[in-house]
This record gives sequence, structure tokens and C-alpha cells, in this order.
Amino acid sequence: MSFSFSSLIRLLVLLAVGTTMVALGVSRLDPPRPGWRVRRPASHVNVNEYYLDVADRTPRWLDAETGQVAAYPLEDGSVLESATCSPWVDENGQRQVAGRWASRTKDGPMSMSNDFGLARYTFPGGKLVDQVSTDIVPAGVPCWYPGMTARILFAAGDGLLYHFAFEPEPWVKASDPEAKGDLKPRLMSWKCSSPGAGSVFIGDLSWPEDPRLGGCVVVSLREKKLGREGAQSFSRTQIWWLKLNFAGTEVVDCGRLISPDGLPEDQDERSPTVSALPDGRLAVAYLTQRSGSKTWVLRAAPISFDSDRRGPRAHASESLPLGDRCQPAHPSLSSDGRWINAISGQCPSESRVTRFSTSKLTRPSI
Repeated sequence: MSFSFSSLIRLLVLLAVGTTMVALGVSRLDPPRPGWRVRRPASHVNVNEYYLDVADRTPRWLDAETGQVAAYPLEDGSVLESATCSPWVDENGQRQVAGRWASRTKDGPMSMSNDFGLARYTFPGGKLVDQVSTDIVPAGVPCWYPGMTARILFAAGDGLLYHFAFEPEPWVKASDPEAKGDLKPRLMSWKCSSPGAGSVFIGDLSWPEDPRLGGCVVVSLREKKLGREGAQSFSRTQIWWLKLNFAGTEVVDCGRLISPDGLPEDQDERSPTVSALPDGRLAVAYLTQRSGSKTWVLRAAPISFDSDRRGPRAHASESLPLGDRCQPAHPSLSSDGRWINAISGQCPSESRVTRFSTSKLTRPSI
């Protein structure tokens, strides 16, 4: 018995269809497993190219362990500024970075932006994961939420706090497997009374991982004050802590981190970074600037806790100056707490990474 050529073709098509159906059935029985992530503190800190006097728009990252700065270009040629590294790595050993994204030409300060918003990329590698165009973008470096979800908290140019989830939280995904991330940033609300006589203007953010902080976010903040005859004005920039609710959508408590004892009234504080010292104590590194000065002073102070454990506290009278002539970039501490990296220099053309020892802050060994 012989088969015609057309019969052979039909047989092959039927076999192919049957194989595909079997494969689909097997895939449903054993669906692809989601990737896993492992908590691992990041050692790289994004540095605005302005502070380094470079103009090629390639993201620069400072390694807090070595103090070295390296360029990590993005595959699609976009610009990523005010970015931050995820506090975890995935199954491939890669992190993600998220921040202010812009599709612009690399023409230095004169480059034109075609579109902007939020984006996240793999790190290293610079491969785009996703991006969203929005009018609300970070004015400073965002913070990743605790946990393994790609979700960030940031202060925008209007001085308000926003949060954005690239991915839904696990409990949302469990109840709705088809759930997606946010379409646009969401405004952070205040459940407690905000500082001052009205609105606040929030700038630099830092979200320490140490459990002793109880999940508090550390920010630089200006509160509104009432003057004579009801005139309103903003205070000097101060460093505060904010406590969020479990969902991370509301501020439920707040307090001033740097106690003003002995603090000059004409001084600004900004760029706080909290980390553990070699002796185990927590300390905050931050920058101060007096009125009329063009540069910032790097200071550090040990952190204590009120007896009611309401929030952390550092005393200005116990802070130590570590370096002057600094740029207002976030200082970063090495993982062992022995070194603080800061961008120093009278101006960007003179800037360089300087490493300052924290030995003055640690207790002498017995």
C-alpha cells in the first residue's frame, strides 16, 4: 500500500498538532516557576554626573566598598538618573536599578528629552525591564520598599512623597493572579499630623535596613512656619524620620532625627544615610551648610532611641565633622562601617570621591 504525497503532508500536520497539544498539556501540569530573589544589601550608589563634572549622560555608580566610580551604560541608550540599586539579587545573581528615566540624546547639559518617567533596568547589564511615562518623577534618589517586590518610594519636585509598584505585592498577587503593577505614582497620605503649620517639602530619602530603626524612612524636610501677621515661610532643611503603615501607603508617625541642641539656626541638613558602625551602634552621616557657604560639611552622629522606643534620635552636640568642601550627594558607608564615601571639592570641576574614617565615632576597644 502506498501513500500519496498529499497524504504524507496531512499525516505530518496531524503529528505536529498532536505534539503541540501534548506539550501544552504538559506545560499546564508543570507551569514555569517564577524566579526567586535573595536579600543582599547593595554596595553601589548612583552619583549624579553633575557632581563628577561629566557630561556624557552615562549612569555612574560608586562602589561603597572601594570608593571607585564606574560607568554602566544602558543597552537602549536612555538616561537613568537619581537611581537606586535593589536590596536583593535574582536567580541570575543580578540586581535591578530604578529611578528617573529619560529618552534623550547624549549631548550633555544641552540634551533634549523626548519622554521621561520611571524605569527599572538590570544591574549590571543595563537591560530594560519596564518603564512608564509620567509627570510625577523623582527629584532625588528613590528608596526600594522592604521585601522582594519591585516597588519604590520617592520625593518628587513638588516636595511630596509618592510610591510606585512596578510589580504587585505578594498578597495582592495571591488574591488576583492577573494583578499588574501601578499605572502611575500614588501620593503618600499622612495619617498623623504633619510637621509645622501646614504642608511640608520633602527632599532626600534613605530607608535603612537595620531592624532597630523599625522600618523608619529618614528624609530631609522643610516644615511650614507661621510668622508675624500670619505670614508663612518654610524652615531650614531638617532631617526627620517617618514611620509608615504596613502597606506603606500612609505616614503614621514622625519625628525629628537630629536633635537641635547646639545646632546653629542658619544651618541646613540634608542627604542622610544610616548604617551600623564597627562597634555595632547605628550612626547617621549627613551634610550641613551654613548660610552664605557654597559647600557642605560632612558630619556623623551616633543614634540612640527614646525610652518609649517611638523613634530614633541623634544629637547635634554629639555629631563630629569629618570633612568640608563637599558636594550635596548622598554619603555612602562601606559594609563594615569603617568608611564613609563622599563627593568632595569646591565645585564639580574639582570633585573627587573621598573616603573618611569613622574611627572617631567608635568606642575604643577594651
